[in-house]
Amino acid sequence: MASIAMLNPLLAYAVGRDIKNGRPQTRIAEFQEEISRAVSAIRLENKKEDYDNFINIFEAIVAYHKYYGGKDSKN
Repeated sequence: MASIAMLNPLLAYAVGRDIKNGRPQTRIAEFQEEISRAVSAIRLENKKEDYDNFINIFEAIVAYHKYYGGKDSKN
């Protein structure tokens, strides 16, 4: 569960690396915004259920991404 807190800095790093010639190359910044909001929505009093819901959504995003081209896709 503690590793989920690492998502925000890892995504921030990915966003920073995405900038080439002053412009973003992908839409990772939009992804970071949404994932950061989802991580923030995990409540302390309902942590297990919220965490499980987050994992289910994240797994669905990964599956969708893989289906539509995986890392080869630029959009």
